[in-house]
Amino acid sequence: MIYYEAKDFPAGDLEATGEYVEVHVPAGTAYRTYGLYGGQGGSITVKGGGNGNANRWGDGNGNAYRSGAGDGDAYRSGTGSGDARRDGGGEIEEDE
Repeated sequence: MIYYEAKDFPAGDLEATGEYVEVHVPAGTAYRTYGLYGGQGGSITVKGGGNGNANRWGDGNGNAYRSGAGDGDAYRSGTGSGDARRDGGGEIEEDE
């Protein structure tokens, strides 16, 4: 597993390496999308009280999860297999 605090997640999206990626977004963090892309497998989870989306796209298999009290959603696109799931008390919002 690769773990990031929101402030340390790379600008733009992160290329999948076959590992699971978890991003902790504390309350008060600026709204953004945390993305994982590419042809290798790997899932991304965005969790916490801060706002933001989880996005998994590309040819590789993997999921996008958004959990916690922060606002945001989960998205999955591309030809790879996987799900997008939202769990927790936050509201679903569009990117700002």
